[in-house]
Amino acid sequence: MNNWTWHRLRVFDAVARTGSVVAAARSLQMTGPAVSQHLRRLEAEVGSVLVERVGRRLRLTDAGHVLAGHARTVTRVVEQAERELAGHGDELRGTVRIGAISSAIRGFLLGRLRDYAHRHPQVRMCLRDGETVDHLRALHEDGLDMVVAESWHDQPSTIPRSAHVTRLHTEQARLVLPADHRLAGREAW
Repeated sequence: MNNWTWHRLRVFDAVARTGSVVAAARSLQMTGPAVSQHLRRLEAEVGSVLVERVGRRLRLTDAGHVLAGHARTVTRVVEQAERELAGHGDELRGTVRIGAISSAIRGFLLGRLRDYAHRHPQVRMCLRDGETVDHLRALHEDGLDMVVAESWHDQPSTIPRSAHVTRLHTEQARLVLPADHRLAGREAW
């Protein structure tokens, strides 16, 4: 019987989803060499090559595709159990995975998360910077718990139907023109 660990399957799941050791390492807050080592050990335990290098990306082999589906299932089940068990104490605890655009992180989010972390030290927050479309995909695939997205007039179709959208922050923009510009002083919208 193979001794696959939950952690090793979680690492493989991240590699399978991202197609990259570097991206998987970043998402798991690990080093690239540690991810590569887990991958090599898992391949040795399975007795099959799971990924092949294609340029700078990794592509799953047939065996890799078979194991990736199971690794995703195991990862989701264990993470769900962790979330459920985290609520069985007097204190909030667990990991919250948040995706946000750079401007939100630099703007209002970082300070609020820092305050929250001081009030709830048992909650670990993993903040991922990137594009909203990628974050929404990760939310749908259970790679993120929440996404802080930019405002929009019409809700994008990339938001999963099962998602709940809440207005989080209102930002007022200002139009700045030279004082002698022909549009200065006029109604902007």
